[in-house]
Amino acid sequence: MKVYRSRHVTQSVGGHILVVTLVVAAVLGIALAAYLNVIHTQNNLTVRSQIWHACMPIAEAGIEEALAHINSSTTTNWGVNHWTRNASGSFTKSRPIGLGTFSCTISTNAGPNPIITCTATLPAPVTVGSGKNVFVAAAGVTAPATNSISRTVQVKTTKPPALIKGLMAKQSIDFSGNNCGTDSYNSTLGPYGGVNISDKGDVAVNGDIVNIGNANVHGHVAVGPKAKPNVGPNGYIGDMNQTKGIQKGWIRYDMNVDLPDVQAPWPAGTAGLPSPSGTFKYLLDGRTYELDTLTLNPTDLIMVTNGITTLWVKGNVNIQGTIKVSQPGTLRLYVGGSVNISGTWDKSVLPADLMIYGLPTCTSISTSTGSKLEAVIYAPQASLTLNGAANLFGSAVAKSVRLTGNSMFHYDEALGNLTPSIYTVTSWQEL
Repeated sequence: MKVYRSRHVTQSVGGHILVVTLVVAAVLGIALAAYLNVIHTQNNLTVRSQIWHACMPIAEAGIEEALAHINSSTTTNWGVNHWTRNASGSFTKSRPIGLGTFSCTISTNAGPNPIITCTATLPAPVTVGSGKNVFVAAAGVTAPATNSISRTVQVKTTKPPALIKGLMAKQSIDFSGNNCGTDSYNSTLGPYGGVNISDKGDVAVNGDIVNIGNANVHGHVAVGPKAKPNVGPNGYIGDMNQTKGIQKGWIRYDMNVDLPDVQAPWPAGTAGLPSPSGTFKYLLDGRTYELDTLTLNPTDLIMVTNGITTLWVKGNVNIQGTIKVSQPGTLRLYVGGSVNISGTWDKSVLPADLMIYGLPTCTSISTSTGSKLEAVIYAPQASLTLNGAANLFGSAVAKSVRLTGNSMFHYDEALGNLTPSIYTVTSWQEL
């Protein structure tokens, strides 16, 4: 009996040890499986992230191709060069790039400026694509499989109006001054004056109200079909040798050019506010800025530096102080209200360094800068007035134009050589 009891105790202890061993082994196995699962999942996420990031260059390539397409075409019929027109009026194109593809759409239904949407796709990694995890498959858990990874980007575009030669009005033009007029020069040859004065100071009016008066117009004139230009006894239209009346062949009666409104340069509230710097009220350094209004008192200064600066003033602009545009530097000023310029522009002699775009709510632009204002003005809903001794060098488009006193307009022939206006990106959003 004593031997039997000893054997029973030994077997009981051995059984307990076996159970504990199995439990420990099971716990270690579960822990190991969990650890391996974490590593496997982390690897999946890392590889997926790499593929996800690699989609962006493909999407950007598609957007660049779409921009090149709409800017290289001479019409808005963009259903060429492997772009397909859809029933909705949009245009699509798909193309492989390396292991991936992009599918791009140019939509023209949202307004005058197209919207480009591009989706880039790359094959998913094998582990992500299968959706299987060998360490949790036994538990009946299967991740959703995906065969590809995609990213979609949408950009909005705008196209500033192309520069139109000379002085142009939609409705009327009035040379009401006594010694006012037009002529031309070429800024690439130097400042206006001397031998750098020519007879390309063209005037164009879609409407029929044309008062030349006693102005000296050294350039061609184009007016509406019913216009009866009034030329005073001391006024004339013609070349540099003309001294009276209308030179033969220098006026035509078939003017009818579409002048589209200026669109807001970007969605409101997405650009920064300009900041003061030292003695400058604002320092504008080649970026995009927004202001509700712009008032520059006689002692105020603004400095513009570093390439192209765009400033959108949603309300009125009143410039009595000084704006300095350093070289290289360009200021593009979008205005939603009225514009009054009587201050000083410290800039190069190139009018293209200052471009003023009047939005549809800009109904008045007045300048009395005295000696000169070198600028390009495009404001098809504004009344443009040159007062007193104002001299405008460059190009101007407005709803109506009025020159008083001995104000003058001098067209810069170099503007005709600038690159035509193209579509540019105003906003970028990932969908």
